[in-house]
Amino acid sequence: MRILTYSEAFNQALCEEMARDLCVVLIGKDVGAMGGVFGVTAGLVGKFDGARVMDTSIREADISGATVMGIRPMAEIMFGDFLATGDQLINHVAKTHVPLTIRGTIGAPGAAAAQHLPRTPARLDVNTRADSVKKTGRTVIVREAHGRSGPSADIAAVIAGHALDDLDTQIQRLADQNVPLPNAPALRNSIYQWLEMSPTQCA
Repeated sequence: MRILTYSEAFNQALCEEMARDLCVVLIGKDVGAMGGVFGVTAGLVGKFDGARVMDTSIREADISGATVMGIRPMAEIMFGDFLATGDQLINHVAKTHVPLTIRGTIGAPGAAAAQHLPRTPARLDVNTRADSVKKTGRTVIVREAHGRSGPSADIAAVIAGHALDDLDTQIQRLADQNVPLPNAPALRNSIYQWLEMSPTQCA
């Protein structure tokens, strides 16, 4: 079996996808001649023309703009932390059905500390929640936002990990529907109808 580093595996995957689909382009800071900050894109600018391997700034406008041009951008943003400032990506592109791949590093490469590592500890009073489950045997988590992939899922996992034997029924989560939030009041209010529902009516 061939042994590859993560950088080599990503490089091979990028190369194969770009060869398979001419609509795929690679954008990001230093992805061209430099080969990316971690060497993931090394050699790709030589295999594909400069119109498909483009050095760009780390700007959400560059990434989101590429998605409306009929191409399939694969963007390198260097560090995953930079996604937190991407309003167009998080609030717009992420809620549409466009082919987009964003790759960034999450972890501790180069000892970049808190500036480029999302390791800030989230404080959660686990003991208080576990004690509540012992008293009631139930847990209902309410969040006025999408339920999928949010903090309510993490809280449910923590409670299950610390008080599973004390639960008399499954953990219930009340949240918005997993759809983009519309501006029209009538549509927006329909999404908030979960506020009038009982836990047993919500998935």
